[in-house]
Amino acid sequence: MKIWMHLIPLVFTVMTSWAHADGTTLKAISETIYVPAYSEVLIGPGSSQQMAITIVIHNVDPEQPINLQMVSYHDHQGSQVQSLLEEAITIPPFGSWKHLIGIKDKTGGVGANFFIDWTSETPANSPIAEALMIGGTGTQGISFTSRGRVIVREVAGASQN
Repeated sequence: MKIWMHLIPLVFTVMTSWAHADGTTLKAISETIYVPAYSEVLIGPGSSQQMAITIVIHNVDPEQPINLQMVSYHDHQGSQVQSLLEEAITIPPFGSWKHLIGIKDKTGGVGANFFIDWTSETPANSPIAEALMIGGTGTQGISFTSRGRVIVREVAGASQN
């Protein structure tokens, strides 16, 4: 066996460690997170499958609560379809918040997405924001997830875009 084949597990382990450390040690006082979602997926020429979407936001900080200031749902054109919060809410350490966009809701389309604004009084770990899509007809089903990406971050004393 060639020597490079023995190095492949090491490379993937190191890459995973970097990604894991970056995601769990970074603390902020506010962020805007973009989460791609799909209320419909194309399954063939002129054919699509409607999907239900559950947006879930997990506070992964063991000590600090986070405050959801805004969660909005947007369509494939980028236009806001719905504001999902009437007022700010607090997610306790290791708590989560969820909202369902029903399978019959066609307003999002193929390129639906969510924007999330959160804050914390003291620096906190970035939450994990995911969209879970599920749909199906008859005996066939499809499900998958999409994880959010921070697009604006404010750390104590500075802002990072």
